[in-house]
Amino acid sequence: MFRSKSRVVIVFAALLTIGAAGDGPAADAAVVQEASRPPMEFSGGAASIDDLVQQYVAAIKARDKQRLHALRVTKEEFWSIITPGTVEPGKPPRQVTDMVTDYFWKDSNYKSELYADMLIERYADFDLPRYEVVFTKGERRYDWYRAWGELRLDYERDLKTAVPGGWIAEVNGVYKFLGFEWDY
Repeated sequence: MFRSKSRVVIVFAALLTIGAAGDGPAADAAVVQEASRPPMEFSGGAASIDDLVQQYVAAIKARDKQRLHALRVTKEEFWSIITPGTVEPGKPPRQVTDMVTDYFWKDSNYKSELYADMLIERYADFDLPRYEVVFTKGERRYDWYRAWGELRLDYERDLKTAVPGGWIAEVNGVYKFLGFEWDY
């Protein structure tokens, strides 16, 4: 049903190699966008990770898929911030063909739709009085955003039974999910 992560990573690397426009010294010299300033801000979202997680849990409990998906980056944010901004701080924005960006948006969106259904099915009636917010991959810094990954709401302190989440991104103090996916 789902592709393996290693296969997706290989395809992603191949598409970036094929689809990258302007790799090399000429691209480094080109000024496409002022460093560390994305061309737009996140819309909606939350003011903190804790607030985003509380909204996430509330949307699942309410069985509200629309509210749950409103916590994710939009297609425009993915195309305008995430794809070009996923470079080391201070590096020029990544130049990728529309075909590559479209492929990864559709893949992320499709998985998020499936996982949202599963989250609601499994956890809407689940009693979650207390939990610890845990990130299995820690923080990553990119030029236009920061990301924390593989969110787990660890309610038994063992991570084996934790409610999964996905990656969270922050742009200028606004937090949103990159998508709903996890690495079990």
